[in-house]
Amino acid sequence: MEKKLVSFRLPESLLTELKAKAQAEGVSVTELICRFSQQGLHGSPRETMGNSSADTDIRLALVRLEERVNRLTQLESRLDTFLGTKLIGIHSGGGQGVLHSR
Repeated sequence: MEKKLVSFRLPESLLTELKAKAQAEGVSVTELICRFSQQGLHGSPRETMGNSSADTDIRLALVRLEERVNRLTQLESRLDTFLGTKLIGIHSGGGQGVLHSR
């Protein structure tokens, strides 16, 4: 999509919020304003934006997923340290759970 340079005035507080939101999502302020404008005019941004928006959404979701995996890995490590052993599974035996460690 071809873009044209335009100039307009925004309240300073709104611009500050737009910059923060764009940085948090890893996109430019221009991209964010385009998304919001499309959403306001046509509904869901996924229905109205091209591949670049979908790619950005996927990248953002991947970053969030990686962050969650990293947090879970850190929690697992802390739990291992707390328990003093690495849990590898629970198997039933004789009606009671049996805990195995490495």
